[in-house]
Amino acid sequence: MLVRWPKNYESNVQVQRGTIIAPPVVTELRDIFHTIVDIANLTEFVPNNHFQSEDGKSMLCLLKDPTGESNCTYSLNPGPWRISLDMEHDICYNNSNHWNAVTNGQYKYIYRANFDDEQLFDLIKDPTETVDVSEDLDTYGKILLQFRENMVQQFEREKRGATWVKNGKLVRRIKGTTYSPHYPK
Repeated sequence: MLVRWPKNYESNVQVQRGTIIAPPVVTELRDIFHTIVDIANLTEFVPNNHFQSEDGKSMLCLLKDPTGESNCTYSLNPGPWRISLDMEHDICYNNSNHWNAVTNGQYKYIYRANFDDEQLFDLIKDPTETVDVSEDLDTYGKILLQFRENMVQQFEREKRGATWVKNGKLVRRIKGTTYSPHYPK
C-alpha cells in the first residue's frame, strides 16, 4: 500500500516521506475508507461503536507511529493495529479451487481445503510466491506450525464447526463453503 500526503499535511504526521512501514504491521484495501474518514475529520458522523475490530483501520495512525502500537486505538480504530490478515477464496474457476490463508506480511500460509494440503511462502525472500517452503521443516517448521495453529484457533473462535476443524486439526472440504462472519445470511 502506498500513501502520499500533501506537503501541507506534514505537520500532522511523524514519519518522513519514503518511509517503509514493514511487517508485522499489515494494511489492506479495507483500510482506505477509514483513512479517508479520519483525514477528512468526519469521525463525528460515525456513531460510537459502529466499527468493529475486524473492520478496516485508519492508516493515519501509522503515519504518527509506524509500529502501530500507539495512536491507533480510537473510535475509528477499535483495538490495536492488526499484525496479520486472513483471506478466503471459495470455489471459482473449478471445484477444487478454494482455500484459506493467513499472512503477516513476512510469511503467507495457505490451506487448500479440497486437497487437504498447505503451502507456506517466505514473502521477504520470495515476494511473488513461487517457492513453497512448507516442506523445509528444518528452517520453517515452527513457523508452519504456528500459522496452522492460528488458523485452527480462528476457525474455532468463529465457531465454524466440525466441517472446518475437528480434534484441533483442519478438515478437508471437497465442496466449497460460503461461510464468513460477514457473509450474508
